[in-house]
Amino acid sequence: MPHGEPHLEFELKLTAAPTALHDAFTRFDGAGEGATDRLTAVYYDTADRRLARRDAALRVRREASGFTQTLKIAAGPLERLEHEAAVPGLAPDLDRLPREAVAQRVGAVLADELAAIFVTDVERRTRVVETGDGGGGRVELALDEGEIRAGDRTEPVAEIEVELEAGPPAALFEIAEALVAAGATRLLARSKAARGYELAAGAAPGWAKAEKTRLDRDEAVGDALGHILDGVFRQIWGNLDAAFDGRDPEGVHQLRVAVRRLRSALTLFKPVLAADRVAALTDEARWVMAELGPVRDRDVFVTETLPPVTAARPNDAALAALRATAEDAREQAYVGLRRAIASARWTRFVLGLARWIQARGWYDDADTATQLALAEPLGRFAERLLDKRAKAVKKRGRHFAELDAEHRHEVRKSLKKLRYAAEFMREVYPDKAAKRYLKRLSTLQDAFGHMNDAATAETLLAELVEPDDPRLAEARGLVLGWYGHAAARGDAELVADWEDFVAAEPFWRGHAKC
Repeated sequence: MPHGEPHLEFELKLTAAPTALHDAFTRFDGAGEGATDRLTAVYYDTADRRLARRDAALRVRREASGFTQTLKIAAGPLERLEHEAAVPGLAPDLDRLPREAVAQRVGAVLADELAAIFVTDVERRTRVVETGDGGGGRVELALDEGEIRAGDRTEPVAEIEVELEAGPPAALFEIAEALVAAGATRLLARSKAARGYELAAGAAPGWAKAEKTRLDRDEAVGDALGHILDGVFRQIWGNLDAAFDGRDPEGVHQLRVAVRRLRSALTLFKPVLAADRVAALTDEARWVMAELGPVRDRDVFVTETLPPVTAARPNDAALAALRATAEDAREQAYVGLRRAIASARWTRFVLGLARWIQARGWYDDADTATQLALAEPLGRFAERLLDKRAKAVKKRGRHFAELDAEHRHEVRKSLKKLRYAAEFMREVYPDKAAKRYLKRLSTLQDAFGHMNDAATAETLLAELVEPDDPRLAEARGLVLGWYGHAAARGDAELVADWEDFVAAEPFWRGHAKC
């Protein structure tokens, strides 16, 4: 049979407590045609999970009208390429896929390599909603309730899929924001396929590191900003579920990094951005960081700060009591973070950011002078801004060896801004020069990080240890003594790393990428 062109799916998912989810869905009762169906899908892959490793998922789904085979390939946080074909049963038929296109994206896959990995079984209710007085866009809402099964493991499914059927992406965001206002307040960043793979493996949700941003010195500033913010949003999106889950502390850490990178990009490109937009996004990003901070501090304390001390004194009852207290505090911090991630405020921030980036909203916000600045070649713009960041760091760090802890903390914050800016712009310049400079930056930041962890531990211990608990007071003294000794030895190393950094030649001066 002939193969149709792949369909680009643009969708997102929202969830909430069952009552709130139903209330949000029925907010659109009577809008467009509705239907209810039982959907059972079997997902297939090779033994080495070749499809999953390439962000692809192959399923065969049974529905009222028959069996449909679908191959989905991730094309972005909200986008997937979708190849569909009718098949006679639940077994996959690779001959009904566009083989050349599939091979280019996922490599060679043979039918006898495939095996069932997990099953999704949901009841789906749908609504079609039109926006903009019937002419702006058409969005399908699907309320899915059921479960994912992998062997003897199960995971419940309760979500509203919001998929753009026609019209501009703004239509999808408009309906999603209405659902959030109606009570469906938490974004689900992972597909059912991703959750099924994790269930089959007994794994926590995956997390995402920052990607290298591909830039060219001759491209327009506005285009470069788009590439940078695309990467920042992918990192934010790729860590939402891992941070909510909490089993792997890296999720919270990488989400914090992503939000810091967002703030850095907004500051870096502030000259070409509308002041009210920067202020609004920065305020919300600051709130998000405030919600993430206590969790990260407790994660670091439990997983990095305490272990060296307890390893040196493995049978110390006081340290064991402190660890138990710290783990309880950590879990309570995660309870608060989950509440924040599931809130309407958090979700509006992420949706608003996605909408602005997707629409390249900085062009719409710009006056005539700013439009000209956005069209400027990136190379000249980058050099000015990197110079500004580097000068700010060196100014704050003047007479570094004599600075107290408070002033060194200001140097550390300024250094982070320079590092993010340098990482954003490194592709504009010769790779070797950028790599050397960033290595020195990284070494200095690591040294600062060790000092900051010790200071954070002292603050956290003051919160955790009750004055009338002698065991915890004893453990507090052991931890502070350990890190006080390490800090005394590390100060000379920090000063040396600072001097090494100050002597480094900035990679952006006098260079043009070949």
